[in-house]
Amino acid sequence: MPQPHLLITGASGFLGSWLCEAAQPQWQVTGLYKRQPGSDTTVNWVQANLCELEQLALITHLNPQAVIHLAAISNTPYCEAHPDETAKLNMDMPIALAQTCTHHKIPLIFTSSDLVFDGDNSPYKENAPVNPQTVYGKQKAQAEAGVLAAWPEAIVARMPLMFAIGDSDSPKTAPNNFMTRLLEALKAGEPLSLFDDEIRNPLSAKVAAQGLLFALDLAINQRHRGLLHLGGPQAVSRYQLGVMLAEAQGYDPSHLQACSQDDVTFTMHRPKNVCTDCTLAHSLGFTPPSLAQQLAQH
Repeated sequence: MPQPHLLITGASGFLGSWLCEAAQPQWQVTGLYKRQPGSDTTVNWVQANLCELEQLALITHLNPQAVIHLAAISNTPYCEAHPDETAKLNMDMPIALAQTCTHHKIPLIFTSSDLVFDGDNSPYKENAPVNPQTVYGKQKAQAEAGVLAAWPEAIVARMPLMFAIGDSDSPKTAPNNFMTRLLEALKAGEPLSLFDDEIRNPLSAKVAAQGLLFALDLAINQRHRGLLHLGGPQAVSRYQLGVMLAEAQGYDPSHLQACSQDDVTFTMHRPKNVCTDCTLAHSLGFTPPSLAQQLAQH
């Protein structure tokens, strides 16, 4: 029996690289990319500029059995400075893609963000009101609503802070600047200040990819639709995350220094705590390893 065909947008990016690996051998994977294809030679790489809505004709041409839409501009300062440009990919494209998927009845997973919340009332359940504080968060919130209005059978997976640990030249870690910088500081024994009042429930990219495939299985078997939180099992500050990484990787955490958001002047608002309540995903069968286990796996 031939493998079913999965189309992944943004497949050569950080999370996409992990997802392409995790999806095989269960799926035949086609990966859409804008500038540079990924290094996985088992993926069918197809170049597409998803800021151009006419590129959606590719979906019909490629005829996938399912779609996971990762492609986005997630650099929040860039989104603040270029709201009209980034809205094309972050908002217009997901909605148009959902319209295509509903026309062809294609299961769709759209990745959103915990930044649709304001950070004042965590942990957030799926039905909590959104109140984004950044342009990126506002684009994602509007895309969520538009995707589900166009294709109610889709799943919108809200993703947390994601991390990977490894060679900074690897496409699976290079865009992950926070953890890369943190690990380099730990290796060098250099001081590094980390917020102790910015809280997340982080998830490794490897486990996040598994979570997205879990969500896809839910959609295909019609076990769930709509919003789904795929956050990690533990809420920690960035400082706590740094200490846990040091302990897991055998480095001295004493060089890490705790600081407060209030000590820094930002050009945009940074929500302090957007942790999501993942009880629903857990009840459906998503059981990620502990954060300590995830940090030790890399």
